[in-house]
Amino acid sequence: LYYRLHVFPIEMPPLKNRIEDLPDLIHSILEKLNCQVKFSEESIQLLKNYPWPGNIRELSNLIERLAITHPEKVITLAVTVRILNTALLFVEPVTDTLSPT
Repeated sequence: LYYRLHVFPIEMPPLKNRIEDLPDLIHSILEKLNCQVKFSEESIQLLKNYPWPGNIRELSNLIERLAITHPEKVITLAVTVRILNTALLFVEPVTDTLSPT
């Protein structure tokens, strides 16, 4: 099976190496969810600083959780920090600072 699937290998860099795609990926995930929420610039910046060990699946799950639990029009930095901390996505607690760790 491996050799049948490996006819044309496609290499995709991990999400942490293509952070510039994050806003477009978030928009695409929200479209698939048919959700009208938006993310504040501060929230986007915080998500850009996150290391994303779970890659795109982790991003998708996070966006879906935020869209379901916070159906407000704009997802704020405080909401993003709270969800990241309660989901235990970080080994260390997330703060609202926007500088990379």
